[in-house]
Amino acid sequence: MKPLQFFIIIAVLLLSTPTLHAQDFLQKAKKFLDAGECEKAQMAYDAYKVENPVGDADVERGIAECRKKVDSLQALLDGQPCPGTPTVTDYDGHTYNTVQIGKQCWMKENLRTERYADGTEIILGDWNTSTTKGYRYNPNNNELYVKKYGYLYNWKAVMGNSSSSNANPSGVQGICPDGWHVPSDAEWLQLTDYVGSQSRYVCGNKKYSIGKALASNSQWRDGSYLTHENDRSNNIQMYRRDSHKITACSVCNNQKTNNATGFTALPAGRKEEFTYNGEGIYYFQGEAYFWSASEVNDEKAIFYYLYTNYEEFIRDDYGGEKSYSYSVRCVRD
Repeated sequence: MKPLQFFIIIAVLLLSTPTLHAQDFLQKAKKFLDAGECEKAQMAYDAYKVENPVGDADVERGIAECRKKVDSLQALLDGQPCPGTPTVTDYDGHTYNTVQIGKQCWMKENLRTERYADGTEIILGDWNTSTTKGYRYNPNNNELYVKKYGYLYNWKAVMGNSSSSNANPSGVQGICPDGWHVPSDAEWLQLTDYVGSQSRYVCGNKKYSIGKALASNSQWRDGSYLTHENDRSNNIQMYRRDSHKITACSVCNNQKTNNATGFTALPAGRKEEFTYNGEGIYYFQGEAYFWSASEVNDEKAIFYYLYTNYEEFIRDDYGGEKSYSYSVRCVRD
């Protein structure tokens, strides 16, 4: 619970009962527990402890048990289709599976729409890029990959005519279907904070090692194969980033153990302005990039990514160029 929310709840309690004293807060905490409202019980109990630092052992135990029950119920929902919304369909008729992770409902697949929810077409680009005009691109410059990996979109295409937002929820429908929106940085952080807080999703004992839990359980190539040269036999263009050592928790290692969350991040790569031998660099099957609705400045926006040899799901708050093109996942309103 954020500090502002805490003070708001306490203010409401005080205003609703002008003569509220410590014992009244304690009683409210107990009533919230009876109703299964763990967080409200914690807020009321924290207010009680302002005057009674020693606290109440029974209430503390009750709050702990309440949270344990909530976590157990949440564990049953995690990785399953979102209750009431197992699928979502875009304007073009493409249907996407959904997945519940924590309190959020996400698309389980990369967006592949060719139009906004109002029917406006998104231009299919070639090697042209822009920060003022929206484009979509075939992953690895091959339309055959769209069905599985979705399109890559520049930030303008993702946002439409919406402004940057870091609210939670973002309030930016942008490229998403009706009832869904582009996740803000705050919403991506909510996802990563939740996944990192659940031991079943963490590889080893490092909280940040959640890449495998979010990555698909196939399609990731060993980073040592990423080179400037075209892999002619597989028609896959790669680019060597570095020689980061592969560990037991690397996304590409033992991929059958990936995707514990059901998020199913696919390595669709990206498109950028830089060209090599006249072609854009895509990092196809080596990295997965996802836009947020939160800009850094006029030229860049925050994005998140997985790299095949890494353990982390990385937040890049330095920002990606808005002319670059990444995958998109929408989150339910």
